[in-house]
Amino acid sequence: MRPIAKPWIFMTTVAIASTAMADMDFISYEIMGEDLIPNSYTIRLYAELGEGDRLQAVYGNSDYKLRIQTYNDASFYQNPLGGPTSQSINTAFFPLIPSLEWDSFVTIGATSTLDNHLQHMGMDWSTWDPGGGDLISDSGIWFVAGSETQGAPIDGRVLIGQFTIQSGTSFPDFYFQAMFQGVEADGTIWHEAHDFAWLAPAPSGLALLSIALLRPRRRRHMAATPNPPQL
Repeated sequence: MRPIAKPWIFMTTVAIASTAMADMDFISYEIMGEDLIPNSYTIRLYAELGEGDRLQAVYGNSDYKLRIQTYNDASFYQNPLGGPTSQSINTAFFPLIPSLEWDSFVTIGATSTLDNHLQHMGMDWSTWDPGGGDLISDSGIWFVAGSETQGAPIDGRVLIGQFTIQSGTSFPDFYFQAMFQGVEADGTIWHEAHDFAWLAPAPSGLALLSIALLRPRRRRHMAATPNPPQL
């Protein structure tokens, strides 16, 4: 058995100048399980929103790139029948191919094709799906139209992705950063940048962390406005 590493977690909230501030609090996570795919852990990330807010888009640009990355020779599990977004996850295949449930994908709210209106533009998925490598974009976005309620929070949060991270011999570190666009109840648009990083333990130690580290603390910094897209 590999030794259990002490986890290291940090978050940075960059409140982007706009007509509204601090409408997304931070990125939180939930551990779905370990070894659901051999030598891996599966984690879901969520946008924690303020009361009355909805999430519309996750994106990157030249000032604040979208980054979904692993370190220490880890990689993302990509099922051959899955795809880069939740629009490719068909739950009807789960009984026949259980591993499809743990595919890595990005989303806003939805975990499968059911009632899913997710769209994307400008994304080059080729290094990430099916390759399992890093996803970095300075011009890509996934989003739901402003009229959709898919980005409405459940218990104050909106799912933004599921990531199954495989590692044969080392600890699978994980990093995510992106710009976020949302809307308040009165229609005010906001934009914020957030990131999340985790130095993961060996998979055998994940169960010990699933409760104690569910919502880590965040840090807040200011940054210049990076010309966000308008949906």
